[in-house]
Amino acid sequence: MDRELEAIRDRAMDQLKHDLVKEMGLWDVVETEGWGALAAKDCGRIGGKMASRISPNILRKIADISQTQGK
Repeated sequence: MDRELEAIRDRAMDQLKHDLVKEMGLWDVVETEGWGALAAKDCGRIGGKMASRISPNILRKIADISQTQGK
């Protein structure tokens, strides 16, 4: 995967994470104390919600693009 595609993917994942944290009402904690202040349980919930929102089709497309660029 080229650097530009990785950067796009990283920005999208960060945006999704921020949106979920705001929806869950945890943004104030993150904003004032940082990501390290979140409980492990909350981090797990965030990761689970991220995984459920990422479509398997999107993951397949990312894999296809990276394989195509690798050839």
